[in-house]
Amino acid sequence: MAQEDIRDVFIAYEGHSLYVRCYDFLGVAPDEGAPTPIFLVHGLLLNPRSWCDHQIKVLQQVGPVYSLSLPGHAPSLTPAGWNGPVTEAFIDATLTAQISHFVEDTHKYLLIGHSTGALACWVHAIRHPDRVLGIVSSSTTCHGREMSGQFFVYQTMVRKFGVVGRAAWWLVCRMNSINLRLHQFLVCDAAHNKKQLIAYPYFEKWMRGYFQYQKILDSRATGAWLRDLYDIDTEDGLSTITCPVLLLFGEYDPYVATSARLAFLHGLGNNPQVTDVVLADTGHLHMLEAPEAFEQVVLNFIDLLPNALSRTES
Repeated sequence: MAQEDIRDVFIAYEGHSLYVRCYDFLGVAPDEGAPTPIFLVHGLLLNPRSWCDHQIKVLQQVGPVYSLSLPGHAPSLTPAGWNGPVTEAFIDATLTAQISHFVEDTHKYLLIGHSTGALACWVHAIRHPDRVLGIVSSSTTCHGREMSGQFFVYQTMVRKFGVVGRAAWWLVCRMNSINLRLHQFLVCDAAHNKKQLIAYPYFEKWMRGYFQYQKILDSRATGAWLRDLYDIDTEDGLSTITCPVLLLFGEYDPYVATSARLAFLHGLGNNPQVTDVVLADTGHLHMLEAPEAFEQVVLNFIDLLPNALSRTES
């Protein structure tokens, strides 16, 4: 991706310095109005560089793309010793601070989130339903309680085992940053078809794009997220969402159970604009495990959004 299309911005919020990766609009300007801004929100332990550049390039045909930060994830900076709390109000305030830096209050935008980032999108959208044009929610639950897999173990450690649990989480963060091969081993735990994931031509490039920031992960800050997410629950607020929604799940996601999908469908039951897609033979990282299917589903959803530009075929 041409570097002239990309800008890095840091936004101040109550002692935090929140890093945003900005990608310029590359499509054809509409005759009226403006292109639709797209805001991406990454998952726990990742960062704004952890979206695939070639997939962002496609989104740039629709509007400017802004990859936002969850506070406490490098290269964002936190106040010295920051340890939360991470509440729904805090999540919304930090996303709003970043979004408002780029769009006016009257301008609608598309939210795309993965895993914990998708949960953060729901928290924000429930508080600002009139500002959100659409939501793409990928691989998440409507609450922050880990359901299975390694993150269930990690959340239990930091919540219930005090200094021992925090020390174990510190070790997990360090293991994630020792070298790329060990990090790859840990990432592959999220996939269903690990060999297929590793064989994906962009997989190593994707990891190299964000891995430099794994080396400076703040275990105290990310541990606060893991600890406090347990008390985040958006299910009761889903009924306020009336914009188009795309729910994406991996058929064999090791972290997100089928019950999570059913909870979303129940909470959004009065919204006729919900598209529910389970991507076959994929786990938690379906944008890499089945990239063509993922891209097609997302682009088809965007094409149906009111006031959004149809993508330009390249």
